This record gives sequence, C-alpha cells and structure tokens, in this order.
Amino acid sequence: MKGATQQGEYAKVLLAAGSHRAMEELLSLLNWEELGFQICGTAENGRDAWTIFTRQLPDLVITDTQLPLLDGLTLVSQIRQKAPDLPVLLLTDQAEFETARRAIALNVSGYLLRSELSAANLGQWLLSMRGKLRRRSSVTRLYRRNCLESFLCGPQDPVRAEALAQELSAIPASCWGMLLVGEAQNMHPFTPWNQGDVSGSHNYLRQQICTPAVLERLRREYQCEIVAIPCQNTSVLILVCFAHSLSVRSSQHSAIRRVAEVIWDSCDDNGRRPTVLYREDVFAEVPQIYTTYLSLIQHYRYTIFGASGQMINLLALDQLAEGRAELAQPDPGRGLPEIEEDQLLAFLDRECSALSRSRSLTQLEVFLQTVGQLLDSFMQHEMCAPSDAETLRLRVGECTGIAELRETLGSFVQNVCRGEESDCSLRIRKVIQFIYQNYMLDISVQDAAARVGLNAEYLNKIFKREMGVGFSRYLTAYRMKVAKDLLSSGECRIGEVAELVGYKSSQYFSVAFRQEVGESPTAFLKRQ
Repeated sequence: MKGATQQGEYAKVLLAAGSHRAMEELLSLLNWEELGFQICGTAENGRDAWTIFTRQLPDLVITDTQLPLLDGLTLVSQIRQKAPDLPVLLLTDQAEFETARRAIALNVSGYLLRSELSAANLGQWLLSMRGKLRRRSSVTRLYRRNCLESFLCGPQDPVRAEALAQELSAIPASCWGMLLVGEAQNMHPFTPWNQGDVSGSHNYLRQQICTPAVLERLRREYQCEIVAIPCQNTSVLILVCFAHSLSVRSSQHSAIRRVAEVIWDSCDDNGRRPTVLYREDVFAEVPQIYTTYLSLIQHYRYTIFGASGQMINLLALDQLAEGRAELAQPDPGRGLPEIEEDQLLAFLDRECSALSRSRSLTQLEVFLQTVGQLLDSFMQHEMCAPSDAETLRLRVGECTGIAELRETLGSFVQNVCRGEESDCSLRIRKVIQFIYQNYMLDISVQDAAARVGLNAEYLNKIFKREMGVGFSRYLTAYRMKVAKDLLSSGECRIGEVAELVGYKSSQYFSVAFRQEVGESPTAFLKRQ
C-alpha cells in the first residue's frame, strides 16, 4: 500500500502464536506493509505478548487461543481491561462452543480456524480493519482533543471531567505528563490571560508536532501517546499519556524530558526552535490536568528571562513568582533620566541588570512603559521622527530576552545622540536652525540647550563632536559670514552691521571680526 508507506501511517500489529512454526506461517503469509500494517512485536507465549502489548500499544492483535504460560483468551481478557475496543483476531485449531462463547463475550473482532487461514482470508479481514482503524483513529483523536479542550474551559463541570476521564482511559495510560510549546516569548504588550482561554483552531506548531513520524516515534520508543490542542494563540498544550507506570521521580523526569526533546526537535523552523516548558513529574488524577495547565500558562511568560527557544523545567521558573522576588517592585522615584547619551546608556544598563536579577514581570512592564515615555520625549524634542519611534516600538516588541532588549535600545540611543545615520543628528540640526533664526539676538548655548532639552555642557560636548567646533565658535563664524555679506552689499555701516548680527558694541564686533576673518571690518570694506 504505497500511500501508507509515503505517509508513514502504518497500523501496528502484535502477533502471538503458540509455536515458532505457526509464527513463521503468519509472518510469511502476507506482505504486511503493502497492506498498510507494521509488525510491532511477536511472541510465542502469552506472557511475552502481554509485555509487548503494554510497551507497544498496537492498533490490533492477532493471537492463537492456545499459548504457553498465558492462554490466548486470558490474554485478550487482560487487553480488554486496557483497550476495550481494540480489534482482536483469534486463531484456533478447532471450533469449540465454549471458546466461541468466550470470544464473543470478549468482543473479539474475528474468529478464524487454523485450517481456514489463508492469504485471502487474513488479507480480507485486515483490510476491513484498516478502514475501520482509519476512521476510528481520526474521529477518536478529534473527540479526544475536544474533550480535553472542553474540560480545561470548564474544569468544575463533572460531566466534562467524566467525559475526559473515560476517553483517556481508552488510550490506555498509567500516568500523564504535560508540556507547553510556544514560539519564543517576546516583549509585545502582555495579553491579559483569561482562565480557560483555550483556542480550538489548528495552528502551525501543532501541525509540526502531530506528524505521523513523531507520533510513531513516541509510541515506539517511549510507549506514550499525546493529545495536543492549540491554546493561547500560537502555543500548543500537550498531554502526554504514558502506558507504563513511572513511580520513581528520577524516571518521571527522564521520561518527560525525552518526550520534550522529541517535540522540540520536531519543531525546527530553519534553525529556530520553540520554547518547551514541561513539568518534570507525572500525575494520574484528572483534576491535576487542569492545575498543571494553569501552572504552565502562568509561568510561560517568565521564559523571557533567558529561557526563550529552549527546553525548560517548570520548577526552574517556579521561584520567579513576583511575590517572592525582593527586587520585583519598581522604584517610582527613579523617573526618566535626562536626554543625554551617557545618562541614557547608564540608565539602560542599570534597569536591564535589575530586570535580569529580579525577573519580575511587573518591573518589566514598568520599564517598557518608561521606554515609551522616553520615545515620546525624543519626539517632543525632535530628536527622532515619529516613524523612527514606531519602528523602535516594533523592534522592542519582537525582542525575546533582556540582553536583546538592551542592545536594541542602546543602538537606538546612540544613533539618536550621535547621528550615525546622517551627517549630524536631528537634535544638532535643530540647534543649527536655532542659530540661523536667532543669530541677531543675544543668545547662548544655554538658550539652545533649553530648546532641545539638554544641559548646556552636554550640548556643547556633542555639538563639538559632530560639528568640529563648539557652539560659541560656530555662532561667531556664522555671524561673521552674515556680516561679510552685509558689508559687501555696501548698504550698511559697520555699526549697523554689528547690531544686525547680534553685537551691541561695534568695538567688540570689530575684535571678533578680526579674529574670525583675519582683518578688520574697515580693511575688508576697502578691498570690496
């Protein structure tokens, strides 16, 4: 059956025969995989068959009635306790009323005499079972997901709890574990979490997780099945159903982590991996499914403090609860720093270091609000355009860790303060425009600093760094340029020119002119 081979959707078969010869006959009778079946185990006694069943969880069983150590009917009886509806074909050497009666009572799917065993008879039964298995598997998985989702949305409803318990008992499972898989947590505004907020729609992550290859590997290597439902938009909640008991805590942790690794590996998107948060211990009561779900959802946000894109044990995040962190409460007295590069960078270093230590979501919220106020201040002082501020907001929202947040904000501050993307920064261009518009007045660096929201000393420092000269020297040079133009026009006397370029004393103007131009205003006039 080529379709089954291409999709990896084989039905798993357990074969139990009373002798080696009988087993060889069964195996050689058909090309099992061409029909869409895969032999997951063979046993020549009932005890081994039961062990294989509990480990492999086959889709159907074919067994002799006469088996050493544990007879076939007793084996089927034990199977029915774990899987009431599992298809079972009984093979017997002779038709006996009592055997047939017990087979009917055990709800077996078929009853075949050894003398009638042939490729045609066995193949016909298998194909009929294959169609039923496909339909039942698809409907069962959907119903199982719906039961889990319904329970999580209404955990106090006894009807929902009972429906989920009955459905999970048919898997079968001895205990459960739980994982939450999601895209790397980012800084986007925190979405209020509503209890029982489970989305029933399909999503990309779930599609990656629930491939036939992943499901088969989990069943074969770890004897477990999963129920995966989308929740919290792009996240996937996974209930792991283990067929065998995990009584020792170390084995619980190991088993859950191995399943988490399989899931994490299956979600490789061009080198990008999701975050997998798991609880290391297992449980066996339906109410614990809901409490574990709550714990995973509420803690997932904390993965932004250094665990995004990784596998992380819930206990590693458990101590990050805000109420237990001494540094969780923000200091309202800090306020915004002045708009100076050194102070801004020091502020970012201090706040991001505090966040890395406290790992407080409340403190992170306050810091992000402060960043928003800082951007508003930048725009108010025309240090950046509104489009630049909006771009930064988007970049901040996409950051997936405190270190990335610090780097993004630091680069923006440096670009704004140093003007790395233009000949001079918007702020310095504003100061130059202030000079052009007010050179005729008695202005100073203090006046310009007030206009752009800086102190005078810092403004003079960055002005000189960008323009090559300090504010006063630049102002004087511009005044002398205007003065030369006025003198060259011949329309103004030297005293009038001095007043027009901001000098109350013509003598002081003459001294400044000589220093800047290299000759007195009178000598300059004579050469015109």
